[in-house]
Amino acid sequence: MSRFACCLAICLVTASCANDISSSNYGIVTLQLENGQKVYFKREVWGLNGHNFVISVSPDLCSMPKPMEDKSETDYVYNVMDPPILFYKINGDELSLYSTTLPNPPTKTTFPVKIVQHELTTIEIIRLRDKAPTLGLKEIKVEIDRSLACK
Repeated sequence: MSRFACCLAICLVTASCANDISSSNYGIVTLQLENGQKVYFKREVWGLNGHNFVISVSPDLCSMPKPMEDKSETDYVYNVMDPPILFYKINGDELSLYSTTLPNPPTKTTFPVKIVQHELTTIEIIRLRDKAPTLGLKEIKVEIDRSLACK
């Protein structure tokens, strides 16, 4: 009986740790700057612990970095387990971001939108949440939409 229980436990742990990217789910939020340029906040989740969160100028969900990559040639990539708490403000053609985590910038190309990043402590981001509306800041929440797919 103990051999069966041990095998069952190993099977369950193996299944729970698998990152089956064939069943990815996506979310996307679009921001438009005053010059008409669009910026896309994209999120991909798969399995129990697979997660990508990027800032891109491409709406293409298939252009997301490969699973577990923390860098991209063209996008900002957040290296986090969950989506970051992220506030933004658009100032003309500039996008100001406030978060406890800074993304890795693109490695090969210059991002066509000026992004100004402000790294805050956890306490600062909690306090900011209360003051955000008076400061003209909005929170970005990229919810998963099961109707979206990489095609």
